[in-house]
Amino acid sequence: MSPLTQSILAELLQSAPEAMLSIDSEGVIVMANKNAGILFGYDDTALIGTPVVALMPLDFREIPDGLMGVPIAGRRNDGVEFPAEISLSTTSTGEDFILTVVIRDVSVRSELDAERVRVKSEAERVRLFVEAVRVKTEDEKLVAEDVRLEAEVQRVIAEGEKSVAEDVRLEAEVQRVIAEGEKAVAEDVRLEAEVQRVLAEGEKAEAERVRLEAEFQRVLAEREKTEAERVRLEAEVQLVKAEREKAEAERVRLEAEIQLERLEGQLHQSQRMESLGQLAGGVAHDFNNLLAVILNYASFVTEELTSAVAEPEGTKWEAPLKDLHQIQVAAERASVLTHQLLAFARKEVIQARALSINDAIRSVEEILRRSIGEQVELTTDFEADLPPVIADPGHIEQIILNLAINARDAMPKGG
Repeated sequence: MSPLTQSILAELLQSAPEAMLSIDSEGVIVMANKNAGILFGYDDTALIGTPVVALMPLDFREIPDGLMGVPIAGRRNDGVEFPAEISLSTTSTGEDFILTVVIRDVSVRSELDAERVRVKSEAERVRLFVEAVRVKTEDEKLVAEDVRLEAEVQRVIAEGEKSVAEDVRLEAEVQRVIAEGEKAVAEDVRLEAEVQRVLAEGEKAEAERVRLEAEFQRVLAEREKTEAERVRLEAEVQLVKAEREKAEAERVRLEAEIQLERLEGQLHQSQRMESLGQLAGGVAHDFNNLLAVILNYASFVTEELTSAVAEPEGTKWEAPLKDLHQIQVAAERASVLTHQLLAFARKEVIQARALSINDAIRSVEEILRRSIGEQVELTTDFEADLPPVIADPGHIEQIILNLAINARDAMPKGG
């Protein structure tokens, strides 16, 4: 993976909306994004190298891969615990593995559950209040019944005609009604106390609701801050991409300039070679004229010396005749070189003919030995049945000479 690819992956981890941790096989945190640092109250770089058990009681070796929404208790830097859910995924790295953990703070969900409990408690308080009103109403009915019975007693006493048994019965009924009235008053007092307790719990629940609402607003503010940070990081990524594209355009421009300079250099070299070819052609042409004169006069002298050698005392001319023959050979080789120069200068038509490669090598063998020097050994191995080729002799000799010189340059210490 290239450094550029690693940098982009790290930026994507930092811009994730959830808290994320990467844990190695030893349970040590090897990577954490900023949301993880915010959630646990750490600088995200300080989390790297920390055992995960310092943040969560997580035994990742016993948890199957791919689990989502696992409830767990998280522990912040200040020691405060909070309810959380985690999702796990495992990535193999050969002999080892990396566990990726996504942590979600479910405190808001717990707060909503608490709010539902508070609402339920409030409904129970209202129910108890209604029950108290109902009891009080029944108490009033009992009081009215007591008044009615008292009037009935007075009526019975006024009549004086009822039996003692009826009088006792009515007295007992009065006592019963009084007892029930006292019982109803006691129940009313108990219900009132229960109402007061419910009201107190309702006020406590309201205070808790206000606190949870403030905490919820704080969490929302932190999320908005995180979103703003993500937008900033995306802008920075776009800026880096733009700078890379600018650098790439600059590189292409520089390469184009280098290519242009190279082409201009090749053009200048071609122009210099053309000028050199013209110069070589002019020199070779004049030198070839001089060689033609030398060869002509050498031919005349050869004819004279050949006739002299045929005379009875012509043996003294044999040595000069051999020297003259060497002059002719050297002049002919010089003529071949001038023909090559003229061909190089494009002033001579190539004269191709059938020739033996073996003969061409033999004709330049001595020149080759002188050209490559004493530190390089020259050996020849000729194929007896080698067929002839159609080529310019001077060109073939020049090719062989170039190959030998290249071989000599490749062996600076001899060989």
